Amino acid sequence: QNNKNKILNIWTRTYPSGTNLYDRATAAIRNFKKSPDLTRGLRDNNVEALIEDNEGTLWIGSAGIATFNPETEHFSHYIHDNTPTSALPTSSILSGFKDASGDLWFTTWGNGVLGYDRKTDSFYSLPSDPDIAKGAARKGDKLNDLMVWGITQGADNTYWLSTHFNGLTH
Repeated sequence: QNNKNKILNIWTRTYPSGTNLYDRATAAIRNFKKSPDLTRGLRDNNVEALIEDNEGTLWIGSAGIATFNPETEHFSHYIHDNTPTSALPTSSILSGFKDASGDLWFTTWGNGVLGYDRKTDSFYSLPSDPDIAKGAARKGDKLNDLMVWGITQGADNTYWLSTHFNGLTH
């Protein structure tokens, strides 16, 4: 997947070589990979999600969620660490999406969909049915599958989810 940031540089995600930046001004390609210094790199080289928010920050799904400020070239990380105060309920991020309002959403393997709350700088899970079974029918407004591959938004602002067991749902 390719993303163009506000200054028209092109970012690509790779599996398993981190993320690449094509700098249009210099025609140089830079690679950002796993680094022991987490302010300078990723936690893992497998990059599943790559989106840019309205402020120009890149959000990278790679063993959790990393943010990258292109101006300072500084990374920050939201991680899952199996504690009650963990920033994320999982480290398995499958895709990211910015909706028409600029809100950020991340799909996961096993934890459904996560929304990002800018005011609290935290993530929340969309409601789901805990008794979901393979092929289960959707019940009300709860998510019917916890393995969600992708998310998009229709012209009528309806969210569409591609799920592992229950196909396309909204």
